Amino acid sequence: MRFFLISYSQILFSLTISILFLFIFPPLGVLFLLLLILALFILRKKNFLRSSLEQWSTKIFLSPISGKVLKIKNGDVTEIFIKVGLFSGWGLYLPVKSRVLNFINQNRDRETLPLIINKKLKCLDKTSSTLLEFEAHRFNFYLEFWNRNLFSQTILNIDTGDIGVSGACTGLFCGGGVVKLVIPSDFKLLIEENMQIKAVKTLIAKL
Repeated sequence: MRFFLISYSQILFSLTISILFLFIFPPLGVLFLLLLILALFILRKKNFLRSSLEQWSTKIFLSPISGKVLKIKNGDVTEIFIKVGLFSGWGLYLPVKSRVLNFINQNRDRETLPLIINKKLKCLDKTSSTLLEFEAHRFNFYLEFWNRNLFSQTILNIDTGDIGVSGACTGLFCGGGVVKLVIPSDFKLLIEENMQIKAVKTLIAKL
């Protein structure tokens, strides 16, 4: 199993510290151990368990994150609102094979956080609503992140022009909030409101 933001050496070090505290001061050791288990649960990476054909397909949409379907709005496009809990899996994934077209920050007047991690990981404004536009085969779709509070944070490891297959890791949506997925209306929905969905595993829609 793989994890976001944490290496196996860091896990081993944290586990060693927890075990030491279990002998020195058991209550604190138990607390550290429980926090480590919770962190690993939240930061775990999902594996793509479907066929390789589905991974490259542009005819199905997978859930980009784990949570609860709050609302579905049908019109010229289909808007799916997913509520992400504080202790839900924070991993973000591409719902369909596509290319990143654009990042649109809806609150440019707010202070943007500096980068906190190496490579391409970006920390976006904690209180912003950020829209990502993607291009798939013959259609575009959108992901919008509404951070719930000042403790929420969206971290992305993708950039304009990047191409990924279904289930590719794209970042983290930390601390809870709402993710809106906007897809073409000609896709047939396979979910309904108040349904619990799992990142990568739940099939949201298909042609």
